[in-house]
Amino acid sequence: MWSEIKDDIVEFVQEFHKNGKLGSVIADIIGEHQLAFIEGRHLCEGVATANEIIDDAKRKKKKSFVFKVDFKKAFDKEMAWILNCKTGVLPFKYLGVPVGGNHRKLSIITLLNSVLTSLPILFLSVYLAPKGIVKTLDKIRNKFLWGGCEETRKVHWVNWKTVCISKRDGGLWVKDLRLFNQALLGKWWGRLAKGSPGLLFNLIKEKYGYEGGNWCNWVKEGKSARSNWWKDLCKLDVLEENRRGWLSGGFQIRIGNGEKVSFWKDSWSNTRVLANVFPRLYMLSTGKDNTIDEMGRWEDNKWVWNLPWRCTPHSWEQDSMQDLNKLLKETNLTIGKEDTWTWERDKLGDYSTSSGYTALVQHQPSPY
Repeated sequence: MWSEIKDDIVEFVQEFHKNGKLGSVIADIIGEHQLAFIEGRHLCEGVATANEIIDDAKRKKKKSFVFKVDFKKAFDKEMAWILNCKTGVLPFKYLGVPVGGNHRKLSIITLLNSVLTSLPILFLSVYLAPKGIVKTLDKIRNKFLWGGCEETRKVHWVNWKTVCISKRDGGLWVKDLRLFNQALLGKWWGRLAKGSPGLLFNLIKEKYGYEGGNWCNWVKEGKSARSNWWKDLCKLDVLEENRRGWLSGGFQIRIGNGEKVSFWKDSWSNTRVLANVFPRLYMLSTGKDNTIDEMGRWEDNKWVWNLPWRCTPHSWEQDSMQDLNKLLKETNLTIGKEDTWTWERDKLGDYSTSSGYTALVQHQPSPY
């Protein structure tokens, strides 16, 4: 029987994997608690979720029990016992031949950026590192740059700040750990911008009272009763005095039906906040808190603007009215299409650590 059907079954399985059909449904059939190996989910979400739950329990003085199991080590140890073999790590030798990376073929800079800087990456992806921790890690990296693995003290010929600037500006482009940490944390803003589903984001919205609208302003305003992790994310945009707005300024709104975007207070339609561009008209408006879809109506599937004014604009305000009307004519709403946020510093519109780090470094003052 098997000899007759095996070819058809094998062909079916191969075609199934070749066409990637499993990938399109895997997120729907796997529970939201599973974070690894599923597109759109990240292991860091588990760390942040645990942080928020524990913070909530401590604030409300709830009795709770936290139990952590390292399944990976437990699984490896159990399988090693069953298979009667030893557990090990890379690199190792097989029949006298080294298996794994040859560190001698790597440059010091590659090792710094790809290994030493990446060792604490899970921690840096979730938490804002204290200045003391960053300083200690920089000392280790600086010592490795000039002395390698040697214990003897070596002369540091170049200032560490100079080492971290771009090669074009005379540096070695070693990552500035403080800025790299902020760029990594910016990915949480990127996930919020995309409206990422899942346990963590549902928890955040419920805990901190998100009811729709401009998520960017909601994060920046924050709430008084917040966990330290959430506080760090809320102030991420203003941590550096000379880089204020580096994060929120990179996110832009693409208008759909206009239900989530404030007409006066959000930056949209490739312009600045309208309340700042037209302050006099903003004062005359009776819809200061209105969303875009509340500033007009649909007539025969065509959007018609109908701005509410406290009184008829005076003659000296007509120039501003003409400029505003010209801008509004260039804006088209779409029925049934949601407003979306995009990261303008990336071609695909998605926030990445690399583009975030570049945005931070662009405002870096020269050490010369």
